[in-house]
Amino acid sequence: MAVFHGEYRWHLHPDSDEVFLVVEGELHIDLGSGPGFALGPWQCVTIPAGTVHRTRAVGRTVNLTMEGRSARTVFVDGLELP
Repeated sequence: MAVFHGEYRWHLHPDSDEVFLVVEGELHIDLGSGPGFALGPWQCVTIPAGTVHRTRAVGRTVNLTMEGRSARTVFVDGLELP
């Protein structure tokens, strides 16, 4: 479980899917390949391995986030939304 505030950097996990389950609040997930989406309480999504993404919490957001134990994170600098 994690409490999110603000925005996380653009990144990807080359070898692991990542699952977000929002328990409380609203979480926006932006995708490097196109439009993103928002999740509310008890909504979840799986971000496939290799997908460039970032999370943005609207206020305080409580999430259950799951990824492979040995998941690597690769940060992608210089990416901006259109």
